[in-house]
Amino acid sequence: MKRQKRIIAGIVILAVVAGIVMVAGKIQRKPQKAKSTKTDTLKIVILDSGDYYYSDEGIENGIMLAQEALEKESGISIDLERVDDGGDYVNGISMAKALAEDESVDMVISFQNFESIGAEAGFFEQVQKPFIITMGCYDEVAERGYEYLITDFLSGRTIGSSIGEFLKQEKRENIALCHSDTTFEKDELKGIQSAIRDSDNTNIYYTQTGPFDEDGLAQLLARCEKLSIDTVVANFYTQTDSAWLLSRLRKKRPDLTVVGDYALDSSEILKKYGKDLEGVVIVPVYPYEESEEMERFIRRYEVEKQVRFSTAAVQYYDLFQMLGKAYDRCGGESQSMMRELKKKEGYEGVAGRIYFDEKGRLSSENCPVFVCRNSKFVRMK
Repeated sequence: MKRQKRIIAGIVILAVVAGIVMVAGKIQRKPQKAKSTKTDTLKIVILDSGDYYYSDEGIENGIMLAQEALEKESGISIDLERVDDGGDYVNGISMAKALAEDESVDMVISFQNFESIGAEAGFFEQVQKPFIITMGCYDEVAERGYEYLITDFLSGRTIGSSIGEFLKQEKRENIALCHSDTTFEKDELKGIQSAIRDSDNTNIYYTQTGPFDEDGLAQLLARCEKLSIDTVVANFYTQTDSAWLLSRLRKKRPDLTVVGDYALDSSEILKKYGKDLEGVVIVPVYPYEESEEMERFIRRYEVEKQVRFSTAAVQYYDLFQMLGKAYDRCGGESQSMMRELKKKEGYEGVAGRIYFDEKGRLSSENCPVFVCRNSKFVRMK
């Protein structure tokens, strides 16, 4: 998921950390041997950035439910600590390096901005410690082949490709793409373009950065009218930019097919904009299958937590269940843990069978399309 406020590392900051980044970006041929620190408790640290952990109630609620289930069913205990870099890029890099070197920490889950992750992955590779990304990162980072990196989300190109397939199936003809011109959004756009490239009827007629205000919106609507646009796809770095534009489009042009970004599937965004996003289509960052078990989980979650379900709840529930059980089977030896997480048969979670490829990237055979109904994203029938 993307954060409310993007942290852009400036030239001066990048110069300060250039040496760190150069070292971190390289995969060591002979990494230091990780020491086994197996105890009765799995120690996980969440490296947050500006309180993003609290941006969706499903994150904490899903983790808590998983911890309770692991303790009750298997006696597996997870010691979870959250630390925050305060939204500071240099501080975040320093904290990640310290956590990588801390032998008491079994693994780290990063909630940081995308720029940080590429610089930090090498620290964890060097000491053979699992480094898990749940909010997204750039495709080129996930594709480097880090042995100890797990990316528990669909890649930008995968999401974009699924959007493109949806547009073809729905026989959308004239597409406008609105984006924030950042790397992850460009990955999504590449996926869309690759999916519709062989189509004779579905075409991208117009692309632009933004709009971010009412004047820009008016200009976009005028172009849509002039070019007979039937669909607008909006991919923005910030959740609020995307939610604002799509909610305004739904009000101004309800006849348009409107496709949004996975980041809209957030409890905070749905609280604020949900009623104005009715009919907006997205591809989720974490796909789940429809099943009786999934339905029971959603009902239980909404009753126990007294909040509407969002995909984050099942994403973090499945992740912590999977990590806890893998740790129980493998002990504190990181290499065995990674083999367990990447096993070909995958892990059977509430969301369905979860697979990670040899590079640790989440795979999905059938990417679902979600639509907003009654302030909640549900699978499109």
